[in-house]
Amino acid sequence: MLNENAKYDPKSAAESNTELGINYMRQGRYAVALDKLNKALEQDSKNPMAHTAMALLNEHLGKKTEVEPHYKKALSLEPDNSATHNNYAAFLCSQGRMAEAETHFQTALANPLYKTPELAYTNAGLCAVRFNKRNKAMDYFRKALQHNPNIARALYQMAELYEEQGAFTEAQAYYRRYIAIASQTPQSLWLGVRIARALNDKDAEASYALQLKSRYPEANETYQLKQSEQIYY
Repeated sequence: MLNENAKYDPKSAAESNTELGINYMRQGRYAVALDKLNKALEQDSKNPMAHTAMALLNEHLGKKTEVEPHYKKALSLEPDNSATHNNYAAFLCSQGRMAEAETHFQTALANPLYKTPELAYTNAGLCAVRFNKRNKAMDYFRKALQHNPNIARALYQMAELYEEQGAFTEAQAYYRRYIAIASQTPQSLWLGVRIARALNDKDAEASYALQLKSRYPEANETYQLKQSEQIYY
């Protein structure tokens, strides 16, 4: 039975709708998520989590001009939230604004209470790769793996960056760590082929090549593999 004397608390209602919005967004139910987050902001326009969630949702929906105002509002309300700084930095990087992104990554990482710095280090590394800052990227990925040795994206990127440099033994070490915890993709199988080929590991090369051809026959990486076989053999 409802308590008719209970007072309506808009802040509490906003928190509930924010939580619902985030859960719907995770399920891919973006229209419902948008409705819940709009309600949350109507109930409490100073809820930083609602603004952050709305920024992320607008990114998913491709509404680029509506992303940044929500990040800025969230950070004005909660300037020490490292997760928000990390998310905002990743968005800025996607928009080609590396210097601004770097500032927010560093702000996130400067917070000693940040529970998952490996996420910011990984995103900062991906941003550096995007702008062809290979050495800086590797430094970020190493730091991410120091905090959490099982960050698949960081392991993969380290394997790929070492392979690009011709440091195939190091590339293989990171690659093996990657495939131990992550599912193979066309990109990772093609990387495995290249590393194994460089190290003259015929068994591994044949295994990765067979998986790539059988599991992903239409992938661009499979085409690259077939083209390379015509030249290599």
